[in-house]
Amino acid sequence: MRSLFIGLQLLFLTGAGIAVANPSGINLSGKISIQATNTALNSTNVDFKIRVLSPDGCILYSEKFLNVDLSATAGVFNLTIGNGTALYNAWDATLATANSKASLIKVFSNGSTAIPSGLAQYPGEVCAGGAYTPTDGDVRKVVIEFDPTGSDINANYVALSPFHRIRSVPYAMLADHATNADKLGGVPAASYAKTSDLATAVPSAETDPNVQPFAKTAVTGLTAGACGAGKVLTYNGTSLQCVTDGGGGGGSTAIATNTVAGTVLVDTGSYVSLDLSTGALDVKNLPTSKITNLDTTLTGKIGFSAMPATSCAAGEALAWQAPTNDFVCYAVAVDTAHVTGFNAAVDARIAADTTKLPTAGGTMTGDINMSNKQLSNVGYVHLQNKAADPAMVAANNGFVWYNSTDKLIKYYDGTATKALPGYAGTCADGEILKWNDTLKVWAC
Repeated sequence: MRSLFIGLQLLFLTGAGIAVANPSGINLSGKISIQATNTALNSTNVDFKIRVLSPDGCILYSEKFLNVDLSATAGVFNLTIGNGTALYNAWDATLATANSKASLIKVFSNGSTAIPSGLAQYPGEVCAGGAYTPTDGDVRKVVIEFDPTGSDINANYVALSPFHRIRSVPYAMLADHATNADKLGGVPAASYAKTSDLATAVPSAETDPNVQPFAKTAVTGLTAGACGAGKVLTYNGTSLQCVTDGGGGGGSTAIATNTVAGTVLVDTGSYVSLDLSTGALDVKNLPTSKITNLDTTLTGKIGFSAMPATSCAAGEALAWQAPTNDFVCYAVAVDTAHVTGFNAAVDARIAADTTKLPTAGGTMTGDINMSNKQLSNVGYVHLQNKAADPAMVAANNGFVWYNSTDKLIKYYDGTATKALPGYAGTCADGEILKWNDTLKVWAC
């Protein structure tokens, strides 16, 4: 099949820096007809490849458009460079932004920097090779190829001929030949300040009444070597000056950040540092004269010399000695008589809690566990009267009571109830004692 390319139209539509925004993109349009039958190629599935070449035929950019439907346009196609799938960009080898506006501008700009050697060569072109550096007046060749089968196979692609050259279009010509006033939005170039003029012209030539006089003057001391370490900027009524900080900075150390043993310090002079990790402020060797009214405030306060020369022992307290006007370590021992209301408070607590040892005249309602401790010097012990021996279990081992019927002191040994050796009752004249093995006592 032999193809005939009719009426290829090229329009360079990148933005130019004028007041009215220009369109963006490069449109390629045309019609494909079959010469043998003089009929349009109305296939529903046509693939296109676009290649942009340097003047000597080296490929600068390529992309493809797949599955383009020409059935409803009678063979007419309309493609925009930059909207297809990028295959190669000499200024963007990774293809990350190969068909972005910025990358496409480099392809068509004669102000672009040189690109590396090793450019691909389009068949039929003579590519000089080596690095390509665009120069003024360079044109770009555009090659359009199509695959009528829609298979995207290189062997099936047919090139539309002849090659077409992209030259300046109205927007680009306007940007290239615009006057200074056009490029600066109609404002004369003389009305714009150059950065090189700011250092000298602005301080002496500023006429704006809203700018304060001191802002128009140079800083004293900067011309010979700038401000020294620790200096501050101040206004003396006429001009700005670099002076030594009168608040304690001393001008000996510039503000710096140091790391010491894992602690971040901000040094603000010879005397003060701030630990950024803990927020602690260290005044180092700051003299008291640098702190307003510190001397006056400390006058009449207790001096450090009044403190004991050595540390106090555990439990000791500081006691003031009037004769020597200093403190001493003193072991404080306070008895209940010297604590106001102590005895009354303790008595009230004991009386209110009947589960504890009662005061005189009280009644104990709970058990006392002496934990193997002894009772001594208790006077009389009154055992509870029992008319009959209570039922005992093994856990009652050691219980003692008085049996008022048998008139005996009895105890439980863990297995049986027994009585203390003695005799029951009172013997009459002429009676003798005999052993009662049941009660384990002597009886008359």
